[in-house]
This record gives sequence, structure tokens and C-alpha cells, in this order.
Amino acid sequence: MLLNFMNTRIVGLALAGIYILSMNLLAADIMPADVKTPLFRIFAAGPGKTADTQHINFDNKRPLLVIKGVSDVRLDRERKGVLITLTREDTKKFAQLTREYKQGILLLEGGGRLLEALQISSPIENGVIEFKYPDDAEVATYVRKRFRLAEFK
Repeated sequence: MLLNFMNTRIVGLALAGIYILSMNLLAADIMPADVKTPLFRIFAAGPGKTADTQHINFDNKRPLLVIKGVSDVRLDRERKGVLITLTREDTKKFAQLTREYKQGILLLEGGGRLLEALQISSPIENGVIEFKYPDDAEVATYVRKRFRLAEFK
């Protein structure tokens, strides 16, 4: 009787361990191929220093948020655009930024290049950002290369 109880307990603990491990793997961040370089750095856009309204000013030494990985990355139906889902932690931070900079512009920098200027019309609470092709071709291509997703033909 005691042996049967011990076997049942060991099996139960093993199953619990497997469940916890699988949940951690499912919640793991998806990192770009080059993990040393952040995927994006996000900045607030300020007015240019000149009267020229075509220029945007930002402090590239002080990002508001640094995105190193995502919880999901997918190609769109046409297999050219990209849909990313931020990690839980980054989703909260990004939601706060989009509330704070509502009606403003947030800049996405990646690989040392300014990739996208996001006009924030309403807060983005769910952490999902879509880069459509051809409208957002430069950033979609960048994300595809960073995650080694299907190549353009």
C-alpha cells in the first residue's frame, strides 16, 4: 500500500514538473537571430530645430523602450507583411507610452536606422503591432530578416 502511494506521488510530481516546464516554454520570448542587438528602440518624436516641418528631432541616446524579443511573430496572408506581439512586460510599457503620447509620434529605430514613425491615434493596449506591405515595407523587411522569416522572391 505504501509503495503504491509513493509511485502515485512520484508520477504526480513528474507530471506537474512536465506541465510547469511546458508552460515556461510556451511563454518563452522569441528572440531575433542576433540577440546582441535590440529588435527596436522606441523614441518620442519632437519638433525639428528648424522651421522646416519635414524634420523630426529625437534623442537617440535615451530610448523610451527597448524591445529585445517578442512573444509572437507571424507573416501576414500575403507572406510579406509582419505581425508581432510584444512580451507581457513590453506590452504594459508600450501601452503606457501610447497613452502618454496619444496624438503624438513614436519612432521605431532598428539596426541603427529610423524604420517607422507611428502616429498614435489611440492607445495600443494588446501589444500587437502590424507592419503591412508595401506601406511599411522597410520595417516589415527588417523584422523578417531579424527573425529569418520567409524571404522575398
